[in-house]
Amino acid sequence: MEKGGMEMLWSTWVIMIIAMVLFVFLLTFFAMGSGNFLQNVKSFFSKVNVDSVVKGCNILVDSGNKYDFCCDNKTVKYLAGKDIKSEELKCFELMNKSYVNNQIKAGIDCGGYNC
Repeated sequence: MEKGGMEMLWSTWVIMIIAMVLFVFLLTFFAMGSGNFLQNVKSFFSKVNVDSVVKGCNILVDSGNKYDFCCDNKTVKYLAGKDIKSEELKCFELMNKSYVNNQIKAGIDCGGYNC
């Protein structure tokens, strides 16, 4: 009994799956740009996002975007012991959290800012 047809069927499926993974990878690469591609891909699979939120808040400080820094809530996921906690915080509220370690620049004063 010949099994050539069955082997061809499996190899075709394997090639199709590899092609789909490659297509998704290339689509993601071009959609996000090639700058920090690996960091962006790693952030999709990360359970915590504190570093990403801190970088975003520092970009807001550098650009002088006071409204988003003072008023826009960010979802922050962090480790508390062995558990992953999640909070909705503004950048200026995040500055004083222990898990951030004072990494957010203090270039914008939100005192008296009405959101």
